[in-house]
Amino acid sequence: MAAVDRAKIDTSKPSMRGCTTLSLAARTIFEVDREVLREVQKIAPDGVQAGRQCRDWLIRVVRHLAGQAGIDQFLDLGSGLPSAENTHQEAQRINPEARVVYFDIDASVVAHGRALLVDNEHTHFELGDMRKPAEIHFLGGVARKR
Repeated sequence: MAAVDRAKIDTSKPSMRGCTTLSLAARTIFEVDREVLREVQKIAPDGVQAGRQCRDWLIRVVRHLAGQAGIDQFLDLGSGLPSAENTHQEAQRINPEARVVYFDIDASVVAHGRALLVDNEHTHFELGDMRKPAEIHFLGGVARKR
């Protein structure tokens, strides 16, 4: 896997990565993200609950696809940082050989994701922009950035 450009990781600015991760009760976030989430909760107090409902929906869909539909490859674009339940965890509970590739535009997400999943040979994190789908392709059953 290509190295993540650590120069692109800026922990002084809030990001969707941190706010979304925090709303899912994860611990790998930065104080600046906590500040933004507190402000968001002032105007959208149900925002955290909505985020959790979206994650619950994702898990139900992955469970159905990996189980009843027999899908064994998953591509998660704009995945964010692994936090609570994730695509790879649910898919691999049902099929331990299921392959999952996460793509995110945030270099810190990719760096943390790779570190968390270093021992999972069927799950990969790639730096990529889902607004540029032509840059994403599959190679040997694993998605890679072109």
